[in-house]
Amino acid sequence: MALPVISFTGNLTQDVEVFTTKNGKTGGKLKIACNDRKFVNNQWIDGDTIFLTGIVWGTSAEHAVVTLAKGDTVIITGKLTQRTYTGKDNLEKTVTEVLIDSLGADLRRTSYNKNGIQRQSFATSEPDAWTTNTTTSDNNVGVNF
Repeated sequence: MALPVISFTGNLTQDVEVFTTKNGKTGGKLKIACNDRKFVNNQWIDGDTIFLTGIVWGTSAEHAVVTLAKGDTVIITGKLTQRTYTGKDNLEKTVTEVLIDSLGADLRRTSYNKNGIQRQSFATSEPDAWTTNTTTSDNNVGVNF
């Protein structure tokens, strides 16, 4: 049976950690925070936050470490996996991770050009659910005009 596939958008809680396996394979470890936002009483309210760890391999890991940074909003597609390991305290531990197939910056929140990602904010006319100064909404479902 196949592993469950997951797609999500979240914010990096730290810079991408690059690592190399004993076999010389390059990997990257991402820590991502995701939460739901709701428009209630004419203001945005943050829902519960879930923290996920993602693992990316090869050239995707190499590209991620030079283009993404803490705070960036990313879009990820991957498979949920579990692995077991023995910790420094000699106890067996199980972790759930996302084995990342596809990874990119969310261009609604990050400017990108052929020279790479630019770390500056810019004004946009497109509504954004993460903006706190909202004026109107379509029936409180989170789309601003």
